[in-house]
Amino acid sequence: MKKTWYKKIVLSYIPTLYLTIAIIVFISIFMISEVSMKEAEKVNRYSTEYIMNMMESTLESIDRTMIEELRTSGPFYEFFKSNQTTDLRLVNYEASKVMRLMINENPEINSIYLYRDKDQMVLSSMGKFKYLELFKDKEFLDKAFNNSTTRNRWSVARPYVTYNPDPLVGSTTERVISISQKAQIPMGREGIVVVNVSVDKLVSFTNETIDPTKSFLYIEEANGSHIYATGAGETEQHTEMNRLRSDYMSWEFISGIQAGLFFDWLKVISRIWIVIGVLTVILSLVYTLFITKRNYRPIERIMKQIQVYQNNRSSLKVDEFSYIQTVLEKLMDQNVVYEKQVQEDHSIRRKQAFMELMESKETSTGKEWEEVVVQLGITAEFNTAVVSIIEIDQYPDFENKYNVFDQTLLKFALTNVIQDFFEHKDYPIWTEWNRMNRMTVIHLNTGEKDHQLLIDTLERLRTWVVANLHFSITIGLGTEVNTWNKIGSSHNTAAKALQYKITLGNNRILQFGSIHFTKDKGTHIFYQKINTIVQEFRMAKQDWLKHVHALFTLMQDDLLTNDEVLHLLNYFRSLFTKLCNDLPNEIQSHWVETALPQWETTEQKESLDDIVPILTNLLKHTYLLYLDIMNSKNNNQLIHQIRQYMEDNYANQDLSLNHINEKFNINSKYLSQLFKEQLGVNFGEFLVNLRMEHAKRLLLETNSPINDIALLVGYEIQISFSRTFKKIVGVTPSDYRKNMNGQ
Repeated sequence: MKKTWYKKIVLSYIPTLYLTIAIIVFISIFMISEVSMKEAEKVNRYSTEYIMNMMESTLESIDRTMIEELRTSGPFYEFFKSNQTTDLRLVNYEASKVMRLMINENPEINSIYLYRDKDQMVLSSMGKFKYLELFKDKEFLDKAFNNSTTRNRWSVARPYVTYNPDPLVGSTTERVISISQKAQIPMGREGIVVVNVSVDKLVSFTNETIDPTKSFLYIEEANGSHIYATGAGETEQHTEMNRLRSDYMSWEFISGIQAGLFFDWLKVISRIWIVIGVLTVILSLVYTLFITKRNYRPIERIMKQIQVYQNNRSSLKVDEFSYIQTVLEKLMDQNVVYEKQVQEDHSIRRKQAFMELMESKETSTGKEWEEVVVQLGITAEFNTAVVSIIEIDQYPDFENKYNVFDQTLLKFALTNVIQDFFEHKDYPIWTEWNRMNRMTVIHLNTGEKDHQLLIDTLERLRTWVVANLHFSITIGLGTEVNTWNKIGSSHNTAAKALQYKITLGNNRILQFGSIHFTKDKGTHIFYQKINTIVQEFRMAKQDWLKHVHALFTLMQDDLLTNDEVLHLLNYFRSLFTKLCNDLPNEIQSHWVETALPQWETTEQKESLDDIVPILTNLLKHTYLLYLDIMNSKNNNQLIHQIRQYMEDNYANQDLSLNHINEKFNINSKYLSQLFKEQLGVNFGEFLVNLRMEHAKRLLLETNSPINDIALLVGYEIQISFSRTFKKIVGVTPSDYRKNMNGQ
């Protein structure tokens, strides 16, 4: 059959296709031109911002350098504090040396001079020392020193006479902007420092950045005076694109491109393209209406014939296409409803039997179950059977990533995929979703196939899911059974294998028969390590993080169930939260606002390989913040010395606040307050924790009697030592030595 009408329609719409392509081309060209203009404006803005930021950065660096020198420089301090007993020549020399060093490090600086108010003397960077009345920049200096309400840090550009020691050069006049800072910091009553920055040197790099043949840049002060201008000869033919203002310098940066004939023609052509595009759209629309009307004529004749038949059927009150569509839809709906009812009934009976099979306790006979499964259309005879539980990893993330429809579609795809994988292996399976994130599968070995074939197929399935469905699964594989009434026991072993998912890791196959179960050692060793870590954090031990790594390594090496791991992590979190509540406010805020929310996110993780890096990182950051806060406090050096002394003399039974008072000549009450601020604990708690840490080390590393160890850590009476040790560590010294050496 020749599709002549089809060919006719296709050929008739070819001109419209060409017109449409032409429209797209015209619109694309117009958009490209507009985008080019926008990009040119953006590039121009970026270059102007770069120039402005470079200038601001240079001036801010000079500003910071000047303030830092005033705050830390000894020569400046000696200059402003000098008296009659001071060697003025040496003071002036050292101060001039510092000023010259500042000029060498900042080539934009023109000159620097210091003014001392008590004797009205001015010292320049060249070492010149003269009275204020004879100083050429007296007017600016008086204004800067007496004006305390200056709005801007930097002055307006002004001429400044620079003295040059070379007689051939002599003095030169140069435009500068100046910044002044009263001394001494913070009150500023002794004098003032003035730094003059050369305007020409400050803007010199601009000539390398701006091409005057293509773009221009004007820099103006707040009073309208020009600082810098490029392309001045073509001011009548330029297009302003950006106008930026620096609040720090009070300068305005005006930039754009040098306009020309090409730029004007580009604007005109862009408007012509709009006109051409509009005309093309109108022409294409007219042609489409014409050709559609002509191609509709055969359908129109058919419609007329149908309408004749429709007039003879008074019950038909809709067009013939709607009528046919309605009849077909009704037939399809009835068929779908019927099939759905049959499938739902069969699916409900299968699922109910499946759940009963998983929960059976071998009380029913295998023959009874064979009769049930035969009615459900499942192979009744097999040699061996194994139950596997396929669990979707990170299911909360799976729910957040996909909507309900997509979740259902992916689960349906997973069900079909596993059917296809085992269909080719002649390995009948029975699958059911018994949880939102778990699908249970019964694998029936009807031949003499090796059990390794099942494992290899499941491994390929796991890899395929990750690569194609973009989520991972963990498979718990139970033990082999040989009758239907033992399927429940295989299911229980598969579920038990998944209980070690956090320890053994996700996205893998967990075989119950391959898990090396050991006798329950208890979790007391983890509680002891966690308590020790928290105490060491409080005392800011240097090897604190090593013990954190050791704890997590032990948790990964030991075979713990999911519930045990989560319980230990919750215990660790609760102790750390309690500890942070007793530490400075900065640590409390960091823990509550930053660290604790990150910790809580690990509750969604299903593998220690994912949990450990997160917890290690946030604990490390918290510890470093704690150290920073401790190091930033006043009297940190004193506390460090006292703490070192206590580390060296912890065995001294007379070590106390009064002893430290006599040794370091510091008030006992004030010392206790410093300990609380710096270390988060008082003096007594720190001393007790220090002695207990050394006691634990001696208990593990030596065989000395407990009475001797008590003397070695500063306790004359063993009973007092044992009572304190149990209070801090949680067990007696003898139990601690026995349990830890046993581990």
